[in-house]
Amino acid sequence: MINLTILYTIIIGYIPSLVWLFFILKSDVHPEKTRDIVYTFVLGSFVAVPVIIIARWGREVLSIFNITLNSMTRQFIFGSVVEELVKGGLIYWIALKTSRWDEPIDTYIYAGTLALGFAGIENVAFGIAY
Repeated sequence: MINLTILYTIIIGYIPSLVWLFFILKSDVHPEKTRDIVYTFVLGSFVAVPVIIIARWGREVLSIFNITLNSMTRQFIFGSVVEELVKGGLIYWIALKTSRWDEPIDTYIYAGTLALGFAGIENVAFGIAY
């Protein structure tokens, strides 16, 4: 059985993302299918796992080659850059996969939805850590 504190953390962690998602979706004159939006949001949440794996792998590679970087540089390269490249790759993949990508705002709708899914899981992880 799931701990109630963790359940509350998950719910509260996703509230800001869902509120922002509501505002983003309201700006779309030709709304996307709900299934596509939910898929993109959930995919955004799950993409955090490979980003964490790549970040940890990057630290290991640096230590194998005895390369020393300060913490901020390491976090930027293996956190921020990797995160944005993975999210950008997924948006490109989603764009190729769907025929409903029919207006310029769709890029922002899907990118924002994916990013908000990722932000939601980050909020949950932060809440659980503290």
